Amino acid sequence: MGATGVPIMVQFGPRLRIIFYRSGSGREPVREWLRKLDKYSRGIVGNDVRTIEFGWPVSMPLATILLEVPMNNKHVGSDFDDFLEQEGLLESTRAVAIKRVLAMQIEDAMKAGKLSKGAMARAMGTSRSAVDRLLNSDSPSVTLLTLEKAARALGKTLTIELRP
Repeated sequence: MGATGVPIMVQFGPRLRIIFYRSGSGREPVREWLRKLDKYSRGIVGNDVRTIEFGWPVSMPLATILLEVPMNNKHVGSDFDDFLEQEGLLESTRAVAIKRVLAMQIEDAMKAGKLSKGAMARAMGTSRSAVDRLLNSDSPSVTLLTLEKAARALGKTLTIELRP
């Protein structure tokens, strides 16, 4: 643990449940709109929504208003995860969202510790370009060893937990 006593966390499992709005006639206009987009664009939207889902409240700049709606509300539609699974995007959007949240957490810890990218690279025993890749929130590829080095450089522990 670092001076703050807060570990860098990876959470497998959404903290927010994202659902589609359902109109009185039973239509889900946002889902219908998403289906009209090409798969690449659906993936971009999925990445952003999943980042909010996994990173709340870390990803506040991505979402300024989020309402909690009772599940018995007649306007509660289908689940966003079900949509992503049907589109073949669930795993890739989850990976990008987790990497984005980790990159935000690492960047926040670097700012709090007044640690530049160069200083972070030296503390990790790696290059500045490796730190740039670590902080590139849209690239989901990162090794556990790199994450562990980053956590240690920040005086934190890396905690990865599988949840049901």
